[in-house]
Amino acid sequence: MSFICDACGTCGEYCMPYICTICNLVVHKDCISLLHAIKLRRHEHSVSHIYFLEENEVRKRICRIYRREVNMEYGSYRCLDCDYFVHVNCARDKDLWDYEIFEVEEENQKSRETLGEGVIKNFSHDHKLLLSDKMKNCEYYCDGCRRPISTAFYHCGECNYFLHECCTELRRKKKHWSVEKTRTLNFEHIFWCYFCGFYCSGFCYVSDDDRSPSICIRCFEIPDYYLAHGHEHHLFFDHKLRRECTICNEKYGKFRCEEDHCEFVLCSGCIALPETAWYKHDGYKHDEHPLALTYYDDVHDSYQWFCDICEEPRDPKKWFYYCATCDYSCHPLCALGKYPCVKLGSPAKLAIHEHPLTFMKDNLGYHKCSTCGKSCKDAFLKCVESECKYVVHYLCQ
Repeated sequence: MSFICDACGTCGEYCMPYICTICNLVVHKDCISLLHAIKLRRHEHSVSHIYFLEENEVRKRICRIYRREVNMEYGSYRCLDCDYFVHVNCARDKDLWDYEIFEVEEENQKSRETLGEGVIKNFSHDHKLLLSDKMKNCEYYCDGCRRPISTAFYHCGECNYFLHECCTELRRKKKHWSVEKTRTLNFEHIFWCYFCGFYCSGFCYVSDDDRSPSICIRCFEIPDYYLAHGHEHHLFFDHKLRRECTICNEKYGKFRCEEDHCEFVLCSGCIALPETAWYKHDGYKHDEHPLALTYYDDVHDSYQWFCDICEEPRDPKKWFYYCATCDYSCHPLCALGKYPCVKLGSPAKLAIHEHPLTFMKDNLGYHKCSTCGKSCKDAFLKCVESECKYVVHYLCQ
């Protein structure tokens, strides 16, 4: 017997359905026990199972998980607070469920304390922070998100510490659509962001049990569905996708195009690339103008398809950083360097060393790694204790 289940809208074969003789409702055996309401981690409200909409609701509805049309003649899950619909079988995927129902009072979510007009105390810093909108130079970076400062910011009057005004207003407790557990805003030491794949300093959201990786606040802002730069269609997060990233070809892409005919896929690392960069690494620099993330090279002269930093060929179809004023182009990782999100002097900790460490760079190689014995011409960690000579390459830890 072949039939369409009224509860989930999919075809049923080789199984006996449940049939209501009064209204002719036909339902899979498994759909009899569908939960009336569930909580998906990708949405802030619970979604409820419904069978039909009112007759006057004729707009096309799109499933918010896999971006396909929902047939409203059959059952679906709908948020009763907003216009959010999900296929029944998409909502059944327990990898997307939110098993932790989390509520917290607003006063417990604040990351700053107001001490006076334009004066605050932030959880991440020992000193008072003062509000300002005047910058002496353009090289100030926020110590929370590690982005350049171009708007109103708070600064410390006693040391070199800066925060965007918006970064002082972050909630201490927050949930992210890609992970199950609630996260807590943290600021302690250098960490690895599992979303973008960069080592970072500054603010991150961490799990309270410290069993799952951290997420930097830049990546925390990326939604599961959005219009990506450099592509004409919207992308959505598909946690089951196993396809190479169209841009870097090095990682599995998790964001794919909503159009069936389009094979464009992005990994989370490429999505997190900053729109502008200032190159000044390894003793060289191009800091007269910012480098803009560029999505396609329409120059037809192949001799120009080279990176001006490493001098290796560039693929004109791949993203790159470019200065139009200087005609200067480079690979993304060449422009950003290995540690674009880590501030020099940031604290770090290692289980193999008893003292606190600090993040440093030495282009001349005066320091020797205590682990491999080679010169430290790259980023390294150095013990803050003056009597301790411990030095280690960051990747040797």
